[in-house]
Amino acid sequence: MPRSGAYVVSDLPRHRLCRNVCARCGRSGAYRREKLAARYGNIALPDVLIALTACERRGDFSKPYGAGYVEPPGAAR
Repeated sequence: MPRSGAYVVSDLPRHRLCRNVCARCGRSGAYRREKLAARYGNIALPDVLIALTACERRGDFSKPYGAGYVEPPGAAR
């Protein structure tokens, strides 16, 4: 359960990939918890998503990006 209203990197299941995709540019990715923690620390997952999708493929930055998690980070599997 999120402590402050948003899941953080350490809330992700240990052996499951965190998948994201952007509907606007088509970019997608899958990351392990350890890699995200090493790269960004234990920050909120919405902040991780923004960092992962800040790319030049976005084009017009005045429009919101279309990125989201493929499966909600807290969803049971």
